[in-house]
Amino acid sequence: MNIFREEADYLYFKGLVGTYSGGVDIEAYALVPNHFHFLVKQIKGDGIASFAARLSMVYSRHFNRKYRRKGTLYEGRYCLDRIRDDRHYQNVVNYILNNPAKHKLIKLGRDGVSGLKRP
Repeated sequence: MNIFREEADYLYFKGLVGTYSGGVDIEAYALVPNHFHFLVKQIKGDGIASFAARLSMVYSRHFNRKYRRKGTLYEGRYCLDRIRDDRHYQNVVNYILNNPAKHKLIKLGRDGVSGLKRP
């Protein structure tokens, strides 16, 4: 199921990311119609858990209200994987940034859909 149905959904979600990302640094991200990816660095205590929980809860509530639906928006809990070294970091960045193009959903690098904080 698509969790982003129109441009306004992407914009709302990105606003939430800005609001709730205080405990993390976002290194790379991709938003596609039916899922999203983030590479984040935790900078405060429970930053990642707090970011993921708040983002999911608030966006789900908004989406359900907007599209007059009930129930969960996501299939399961977020996946978490610790970066082991520089090579792993680069592989994850490449995977995230290429994910939208891989699925032929959107053009890679489209403003507001994928991004990279550091080279």
